[in-house]
Amino acid sequence: YVFGGWDGHDTLQELLEYNINSNMWLPIHANGTTPRARYRHTAVVCGDAMFTFGGVDKTQYRFPDLHEYNFVHRQWSKVNTTSVQPSARTFHKTVVHEGYMYILGGFDGRRLNDIYRILLRSRAELQRTANRLENQQGTTGSNALALGGVGGHGDLGGSTSAVGDQDQAGGGAPP
Repeated sequence: YVFGGWDGHDTLQELLEYNINSNMWLPIHANGTTPRARYRHTAVVCGDAMFTFGGVDKTQYRFPDLHEYNFVHRQWSKVNTTSVQPSARTFHKTVVHEGYMYILGGFDGRRLNDIYRILLRSRAELQRTANRLENQQGTTGSNALALGGVGGHGDLGGSTSAVGDQDQAGGGAPP
Protein backbone atom coordinates (compact mmCIF):
# COMPACT_ATOMS: atom_id res chain seq x y z
CA TYR A 1 0.00 0.00 0.00
CA VAL A 2 1.14 3.52 -0.78
CA PHE A 3 -0.63 6.75 0.15
CA GLY A 4 0.10 10.24 -1.09
CA GLY A 5 3.45 11.49 -2.29
CA TRP A 6 4.82 14.00 -4.77
CA ASP A 7 4.71 13.67 -8.57
CA GLY A 8 7.17 16.49 -9.30
CA HIS A 9 4.43 19.11 -9.61
CA ASP A 10 1.81 18.44 -6.94
CA THR A 11 1.09 16.51 -3.76
CA LEU A 12 -0.96 13.34 -4.14
CA GLN A 13 -3.98 12.02 -2.26
CA GLU A 14 -4.36 8.61 -3.85
CA LEU A 15 -4.16 5.25 -2.13
CA LEU A 16 -2.66 2.43 -4.16
CA GLU A 17 -2.48 -1.30 -3.56
CA TYR A 18 0.02 -3.58 -5.27
CA ASN A 19 -1.54 -6.66 -6.89
CA ILE A 20 0.98 -9.48 -6.94
CA ASN A 21 -0.87 -11.53 -9.58
CA SER A 22 -1.13 -8.72 -12.15
CA ASN A 23 2.14 -7.02 -11.11
CA MET A 24 0.27 -3.69 -11.10
CA TRP A 25 -0.46 -0.86 -8.67
CA LEU A 26 -4.22 -0.36 -8.46
CA PRO A 27 -6.10 2.62 -7.00
CA ILE A 28 -8.30 1.93 -4.00
CA HIS A 29 -11.61 3.73 -3.71
CA ALA A 30 -11.86 3.83 0.07
CA ASN A 31 -14.75 4.82 2.27
CA GLY A 32 -14.48 7.45 4.99
CA THR A 33 -12.59 10.71 4.96
CA THR A 34 -9.35 10.46 3.01
CA PRO A 35 -6.46 12.50 4.46
CA ARG A 36 -5.58 15.67 2.52
CA ALA A 37 -2.92 15.38 -0.20
CA ARG A 38 0.59 15.29 1.28
CA TYR A 39 4.15 14.06 1.02
CA ARG A 40 7.07 13.66 3.45
CA HIS A 41 4.66 11.89 5.82
CA THR A 42 5.18 8.45 7.31
CA ALA A 43 3.10 5.29 7.20
CA VAL A 44 3.26 2.17 9.35
CA VAL A 45 1.25 -1.04 9.44
CA CYS A 46 -0.14 -2.26 12.75
CA GLY A 47 -2.55 -5.18 12.88
CA ASP A 48 -5.21 -4.79 10.19
CA ALA A 49 -4.52 -1.14 9.35
CA MET A 50 -2.06 1.37 7.95
CA PHE A 51 -1.51 4.58 9.94
CA THR A 52 -0.20 7.80 8.40
CA PHE A 53 1.18 10.74 10.34
CA GLY A 54 2.32 14.24 9.45
CA GLY A 55 3.64 15.44 6.13
CA VAL A 56 3.35 18.63 4.14
CA ASP A 57 1.37 19.90 1.15
CA LYS A 58 2.61 21.95 -1.79
CA THR A 59 1.95 25.23 0.07
CA GLN A 60 4.30 23.94 2.82
CA TYR A 61 1.44 23.50 5.31
CA ARG A 62 2.56 20.80 7.79
CA PHE A 63 -0.02 18.34 9.09
CA PRO A 64 -0.28 17.32 12.77
CA ASP A 65 -2.84 14.59 12.06
CA LEU A 66 -2.94 10.82 12.39
CA HIS A 67 -5.12 8.74 10.05
CA GLU A 68 -5.98 5.05 9.90
CA TYR A 69 -6.77 3.05 6.78
CA ASN A 70 -8.47 -0.20 7.80
CA PHE A 71 -7.61 -3.00 5.33
CA VAL A 72 -10.64 -5.13 6.24
CA HIS A 73 -13.29 -2.40 5.95
CA ARG A 74 -11.35 -0.43 3.30
CA GLN A 75 -12.10 2.76 5.20
CA TRP A 76 -10.17 5.86 6.28
CA SER A 77 -10.74 7.47 9.67
CA LYS A 78 -9.02 10.22 11.62
CA VAL A 79 -7.48 9.03 14.90
CA ASN A 80 -7.98 11.35 17.85
CA THR A 81 -5.25 11.03 20.44
CA THR A 82 -5.16 12.00 24.08
CA SER A 83 -2.44 13.78 26.07
CA VAL A 84 0.33 15.75 24.38
CA GLN A 85 0.02 15.82 20.59
CA PRO A 86 3.19 15.86 18.47
CA SER A 87 3.73 19.04 16.50
CA ALA A 88 3.01 19.03 12.76
CA ARG A 89 6.18 17.75 11.12
CA THR A 90 8.00 16.36 8.13
CA PHE A 91 11.23 14.36 7.77
CA HIS A 92 10.36 12.37 10.90
CA LYS A 93 10.62 8.61 11.32
CA THR A 94 7.97 6.26 12.65
CA VAL A 95 8.19 2.66 13.77
CA VAL A 96 5.70 0.27 15.34
CA HIS A 97 6.58 -1.94 18.28
CA GLU A 98 4.15 -3.98 20.37
CA GLY A 99 1.13 -2.00 19.17
CA TYR A 100 2.67 1.45 19.72
CA MET A 101 3.73 3.89 17.04
CA TYR A 102 6.87 5.84 17.93
CA ILE A 103 7.33 9.20 16.18
CA LEU A 104 10.98 10.25 16.14
CA GLY A 105 12.30 13.75 15.45
CA GLY A 106 11.66 15.53 12.17
CA PHE A 107 11.22 19.16 11.19
CA ASP A 108 8.45 21.60 12.18
CA GLY A 109 10.26 24.78 11.15
CA ARG A 110 13.16 23.75 13.35
CA ARG A 111 15.03 20.47 13.74
CA LEU A 112 13.37 18.21 16.29
CA ASN A 113 15.00 15.70 18.61
CA ASP A 114 11.95 14.30 20.40
CA ILE A 115 9.98 11.08 20.59
CA TYR A 116 6.27 10.38 21.02
CA ARG A 117 4.49 7.09 21.66
CA ILE A 118 0.91 6.46 20.52
CA LEU A 119 -1.00 3.25 21.18
CA LEU A 120 -2.48 1.95 17.92
CA ARG A 121 -3.60 -1.57 18.88
CA SER A 122 -3.83 -3.47 22.16
CA ARG A 123 -2.24 -6.89 22.57
CA ALA A 124 -5.67 -8.55 22.33
CA GLU A 125 -6.48 -6.70 19.09
CA LEU A 126 -3.15 -7.71 17.55
CA GLN A 127 -3.71 -11.34 18.56
CA ARG A 128 -7.20 -11.38 16.97
CA THR A 129 -5.78 -9.93 13.74
CA ALA A 130 -2.94 -12.46 13.69
CA ASN A 131 -5.39 -15.33 14.24
CA ARG A 132 -7.69 -14.08 11.46
CA LEU A 133 -4.78 -13.73 9.01
CA GLU A 134 -3.47 -17.17 9.92
CA ASN A 135 -6.90 -18.70 9.26
CA GLN A 136 -7.22 -16.89 5.92
CA GLN A 137 -3.76 -17.96 4.80
CA GLY A 138 -4.45 -21.53 5.87
CA THR A 139 -7.58 -21.75 3.72
CA THR A 140 -6.66 -19.60 0.72
CA GLY A 141 -2.89 -19.95 0.57
CA SER A 142 -2.59 -16.17 0.19
CA ASN A 143 0.21 -14.01 1.55
CA ALA A 144 0.01 -10.46 2.83
CA LEU A 145 2.43 -7.83 1.55
CA ALA A 146 2.79 -4.26 2.77
CA LEU A 147 4.97 -1.70 0.98
CA GLY A 148 5.76 1.96 1.47
CA GLY A 149 6.10 4.23 4.46
CA VAL A 150 8.89 3.92 6.94
CA GLY A 151 8.51 0.30 7.96
CA GLY A 152 7.98 -1.26 11.33
CA HIS A 153 5.81 -4.14 12.39
CA GLY A 154 3.13 -4.93 14.92
CA ASP A 155 4.34 -7.48 17.47
CA LEU A 156 1.95 -9.34 19.69
CA GLY A 157 3.17 -7.77 22.93
CA GLY A 158 1.73 -4.54 24.19
CA SER A 159 -0.70 -2.73 26.35
CA THR A 160 -4.36 -2.72 27.21
CA SER A 161 -4.75 1.08 26.99
CA ALA A 162 -7.33 2.69 24.71
CA VAL A 163 -6.44 3.12 21.05
CA GLY A 164 -5.06 6.60 20.49
CA ASP A 165 -3.59 6.98 24.00
CA GLN A 166 -0.35 8.83 23.68
CA ASP A 167 2.74 9.58 25.71
CA GLN A 168 5.59 11.94 25.14
CA ALA A 169 8.35 9.45 25.72
CA GLY A 170 11.03 12.10 26.27
CA GLY A 171 14.59 11.74 25.13
CA GLY A 172 15.17 8.25 26.51
CA ALA A 173 15.16 4.94 24.77
CA PRO A 174 11.82 3.27 24.00
CA PRO A 175 10.70 0.72 26.61
